Amino acid sequence: MTYPLQYKGRLNTMKTKIYLSFFILIISVLYFTHSPEIAAAGDAFSVFSASCARCHVLRNPKKYEKAVWTFHVKRMSKRAKITASQKQTIISVWDIDGISEKVAKWNKKNK
Repeated sequence: MTYPLQYKGRLNTMKTKIYLSFFILIISVLYFTHSPEIAAAGDAFSVFSASCARCHVLRNPKKYEKAVWTFHVKRMSKRAKITASQKQTIISVWDIDGISEKVAKWNKKNK
């Protein structure tokens, strides 16, 4: 009679170890793959899309030189009534890798 109970106890211990290992793996993947640059890029794009798309389709920042992009953002910030920090965030969108694809995808989705 003790054999099935021992086996069941060992099985539960094995399941616990498997679940614990899986949990540790997931936590470590999330911890080591989280990048502040990626989070900042997502925040910058959300500010960019929320502010600029109120009046027109999103423009591709990479079509312009950085100085020209900065000029347009400063000029449009008066019309859009955005804060100075939002303006700086939108200017920083120019530096995001893959921004052209993001803008094209966003415009296609929100026509």
